[in-house]
Amino acid sequence: MTTRESHAKERALQRKKKKLVTYFSIFVVLIVIALVILGFVLNKVTPETIPTDVTTTENLSTTEDDCYQTMVAQSTLLKDAIFKDETLENTIRNELGNSFNSSFTVFLSISDGQNSAGVVHGSASSLEGAYHAAEEKLGELVRKNLISSVYLRADLVNSIKRISFSSLASEISSETGGIYGEFFRKGIAFDGAFHTAVLENELNAAELIDYDIEKNLLFDKLNLYLESKGLSKLDSMPSDLYLFSCRGYIAERSGCYTLSSKTDSSYGRRIVETVDRNYVNARMSAAAEYVLNGMDDYGKFTYGEYPLQGLPIESYDIGAHAAMITALLRYSEISDNAGFNDSLIQSSVQYLLDQIVEKDGVTAFAADKTSGKLTAGGTANAILALCQYEEKHPSAEIESTLARLGNGLLSMIDSGTSKLNHELFYHSDGAEDFTVRTIQIDRSYDSLAVYALAKLYSTVKDQRYLEAAKKLMNILIQENYVQYCDANISLAIEELTKYENNPEYYNFALRNFNDNIANIESRITSNPAYTRLLLSTYRIYARMQAQNVTTDLFTSFNHDRLALAAVSRAEDLLNGIAFPETAIYFRSPEKYFNAFFVRQDGFRIRIDTEAAFIEAYADYSESYTTVSADAFTIQSRKG
Repeated sequence: MTTRESHAKERALQRKKKKLVTYFSIFVVLIVIALVILGFVLNKVTPETIPTDVTTTENLSTTEDDCYQTMVAQSTLLKDAIFKDETLENTIRNELGNSFNSSFTVFLSISDGQNSAGVVHGSASSLEGAYHAAEEKLGELVRKNLISSVYLRADLVNSIKRISFSSLASEISSETGGIYGEFFRKGIAFDGAFHTAVLENELNAAELIDYDIEKNLLFDKLNLYLESKGLSKLDSMPSDLYLFSCRGYIAERSGCYTLSSKTDSSYGRRIVETVDRNYVNARMSAAAEYVLNGMDDYGKFTYGEYPLQGLPIESYDIGAHAAMITALLRYSEISDNAGFNDSLIQSSVQYLLDQIVEKDGVTAFAADKTSGKLTAGGTANAILALCQYEEKHPSAEIESTLARLGNGLLSMIDSGTSKLNHELFYHSDGAEDFTVRTIQIDRSYDSLAVYALAKLYSTVKDQRYLEAAKKLMNILIQENYVQYCDANISLAIEELTKYENNPEYYNFALRNFNDNIANIESRITSNPAYTRLLLSTYRIYARMQAQNVTTDLFTSFNHDRLALAAVSRAEDLLNGIAFPETAIYFRSPEKYFNAFFVRQDGFRIRIDTEAAFIEAYADYSESYTTVSADAFTIQSRKG
């Protein structure tokens, strides 16, 4: 079984679990509703005994009018932004080409930020007429559900492709690479006149597609969704479907934004003209605030959630906690944001220290005390976090803790094979603490350990850590670890070569780029690890130039391709941000604004994801001046 197939199988199991929880939740809600109705029937309130907290008809009418007028005002702003382009109707007619059937279709999505968006659509012979038709339906929706508009999105259909239902599965597989969930980016109309149609945002947010097995629509779930929208249910799946894309726009508190209509992963996301240092610093700040807002009184972060269902991820990982600390510290340093939530970060550091378990007086590990999980990755991430913290908050306690953690990581290296054991027993029935439980869990632990040991050497200057890092790196080279497209390899070499100027290490870093760049360039996902790999390689290459280090790969290295890819992948990270235009379709939109998500796993949000994105943007912020200048020069030269 390939790694991709294994991941797909894991995601299928996760989705089945989530679906079971969702169905159970629906069952519970239905029971509660039935009980409420029964209570109302048995305890009907007469007009003479209306409680003071019940809204009267007069007040309700005012509320409806207020909601309606708010929507009209926001819709006017949005229309002005859209139709200031007097050629737009002709442009869209041309984009539709032969699929234009004498009418335009416009979708409007509205949300108060607390609830997922309500969606309506309308069609007419003119573009503005279609907007007006949708707006009339929107007014009815607002009055009926008392929606106080904060976010209003318009989608103007500009591309239609007629397909047979039997070919839908192959269309979904084609767009998603056969493995990436939630990456089908087309809306679907179930008739040529668009009487019944849903946006791609609705398809994905309502989980109407089975991405794991059938690669097709879930018919029963689709009908439930259509019914909830007030649309007619389908008796059966029509023989022909109409896939469509749109030009999008959104109005929110800060103004109106045009959304990308490119046929790539940026589709439906606001257009950002310049992704510069100031912009990425602002994104880091917003993500950091999101994470810190979810911290409890003990310094523990909210581990993660599935925003489509509003379900928390109940487990916890101390390595992810430590990685989040490193990311927050890097952001605060790069942004020159002195004192940035210092007390909260210190609380998170204290929580990490509380999770450190002692084997003896000189050896310690980072472990999840509740679950008993003790991994090399967790201890390595704890070392990286405390090294970062020690730079700004030096103390004898932290330095002593780092030394004990370093000894713990050294003790996980097998004395015979010199390879790293990935997991030890801790508080497990029938097993002795700190004995080997699993030899290998995740190959990234190996490169992460090299990175941590090299970083630890720079802090405590104990030669044992540097020698261990070199031995582990030699194993990575011998076993060709570049095949795993691992950013930690580049980061480890970048740190290690500060003290060990070994041409073989430099060459391995260049190979990590050469062997993986085609794969990186073709990926549709927003993976911050790719950005980190590219930017670390960029810095390594610059050091080789400055120090006149040459290897067999150096002279033929494609620096232009590296610089362009680094900038491109940094911009692609925007596709993983919960901007309002994406998040309004989630269960509780504003709760997730500005977080980074993993689209292909149900838009999953988790602290290790937040940490990875923040660190990727921290790398980009640090390298922005030179890498953006290089990319601009290269693009200008190419014309």
